[in-house]
Amino acid sequence: MCLIALAIGVDQRWPLVIAANRDEAYARPTQPLSWWTAPNGTAILGGQDLLDGGVWMAQNRAGRMAMLTNVRQGPPGRGARSRGELGLAWLSGMDLEAFVAQHRASDYGGCNITLASEARHRWWWLSNRGAQGEALESWSIQTISPGVHAISNAQWNTPWPKSLQLSNDLQTALHQATSRHELEQALLHSLSKPQQPKGALPDTGVGPEAEAALAPVFVHWPEHGYGTRTSTVVVADAQGLHWLERRHDAQMSRLGDTAFDVAI
Repeated sequence: MCLIALAIGVDQRWPLVIAANRDEAYARPTQPLSWWTAPNGTAILGGQDLLDGGVWMAQNRAGRMAMLTNVRQGPPGRGARSRGELGLAWLSGMDLEAFVAQHRASDYGGCNITLASEARHRWWWLSNRGAQGEALESWSIQTISPGVHAISNAQWNTPWPKSLQLSNDLQTALHQATSRHELEQALLHSLSKPQQPKGALPDTGVGPEAEAALAPVFVHWPEHGYGTRTSTVVVADAQGLHWLERRHDAQMSRLGDTAFDVAI
């Protein structure tokens, strides 16, 4: 997962709205959005990375959620443990103190993980990288307040152009939509924009070509076998959580949509 915008407690009709794109190698095997059972027996709703078995965005039946983005700072680093296991651990039901104690920050490549407790009452953002991309020995933890937020491959609410573009689109969609369907379609449209966003690009040490290729909300970098694989919209209302996932191939063509409604 490489870009997430979320609105927490902003609109009474939809107290939680998430719009997110997962950017990944086209060749990496992936299971689409579905219910499946983790090795520890936890029922998971989300996609699954079939290479390492982890998740980038998922929930359990109680409404607890986890969302992962990598940190982009120079050459990507792989830790001793897979970052995808962090979401699975949280969804198993452990509290934040146990989560931090059992998952050392230094065991993982650079990442951010956004966590929500049951029924969306509390949110946290954790990172094992500092503001300059430096490795941290222990997790940096921040409580997330209500509002519109965005996270990509840097610190929470870092104003990268694509983060600003998606969060602005989210606010506009909340203001203009008269139904959940309108809201979902507006956000899927926002997530599909491959144009270069306005604003100065970050310098994360990957070089100008890569910065430009990774700058849009919807990434398409076929010469490197990499791009946006899935676009996901989650909307909460009085009935529960509504998931909608759209999958894309290396030609930016739409492979299919999957939707799930979950009563909480």
